[in-house]
Amino acid sequence: MNKEMYLNELKKALSGLNEQEKEAALAFCTEMIDDRVEAGLTEEAAVNAMDAPAQMAEKLAVDFKQPPQAAASFAPPQSNEWQKMVLRCAPEGINHINLQTTNMGIKAIPSKDGQITLTYFTRAQNVHEATVEGDALILREIKSVSSRNFFSFFSGPGCREGVTLELPADMMVNLKMQSKNGGLSLSDMQMLMHVDMHTTNGGLSVSRVNCISLDIKTTNGGLALSETKAKTFFDAGTTNGGLAVKDCFCPLYLSLHTTNGGVAVANCVSQNHLSIRSSNGGMKVHNLNGASLALHTSNAPITGTLPGPQSLWQIESHTTNGRNNLPASQPGEKPL
Repeated sequence: MNKEMYLNELKKALSGLNEQEKEAALAFCTEMIDDRVEAGLTEEAAVNAMDAPAQMAEKLAVDFKQPPQAAASFAPPQSNEWQKMVLRCAPEGINHINLQTTNMGIKAIPSKDGQITLTYFTRAQNVHEATVEGDALILREIKSVSSRNFFSFFSGPGCREGVTLELPADMMVNLKMQSKNGGLSLSDMQMLMHVDMHTTNGGLSVSRVNCISLDIKTTNGGLALSETKAKTFFDAGTTNGGLAVKDCFCPLYLSLHTTNGGVAVANCVSQNHLSIRSSNGGMKVHNLNGASLALHTSNAPITGTLPGPQSLWQIESHTTNGRNNLPASQPGEKPL
């Protein structure tokens, strides 16, 4: 089945939505298919990776049926004491969540009641505003005055409590989380779309997450990933921090990279290409697998194990100012 046939069947199955809602739902699925084609799949393979039209229609009917109602309006704080704010809304109609903070960490976890709850803190020197705008839930920074006090991995300087996002574990939504001077944490999500997480001066943690694509970066902080799957694109990197990754999977492209930090990667698989790069930090790998593997490091060793006999791998290896126990060149089935 090609894209046009799939979308036509899906449109017929979306009988419970009005024309505007159908248009938004079809545009959403069109983007999903196009993203997979851009990542290297054929159109037929990209369509086959989608849920059947009837199943997809059931999910879309929940997400696109009606616009959410925000529970509270924004009032600028007058005091420099941290004030707790809460915004609650239904997940229906929310396709994008964009959270941006300074001096506060952000964590996203499953909700217990099926609703979206955003809890954050604001004060006169650090003003944040949360709103629902169309199909997007947005937390934006209005004003910020930097603090010199540094706290934990998650909180960063400023408010110790940080921001907490609670949303249904099976919600299909594009999620963007950005922080300055605060850590980011995401866990236990089953059906996210595009995930974008960037932070400076804070650590980053992702565990037990399934999504379409994953792009995560941190500067001056460590990065930890576990039990996470991305269907089309998986890119994770850190500068001035270590990288620890285990039990992760991406069928098309999985890239891990760090500068000035060590790398430990175990039980990771890409059916196409898996790349790990490090500068000024050692690399330890265990049980990596893929159609091709690329391991690069500067000023530090690479050690570890790969599945199968050495003869399985088509090896090209080189080192400068160091020892190498692999052949410089060897024919085989899988490029290394």
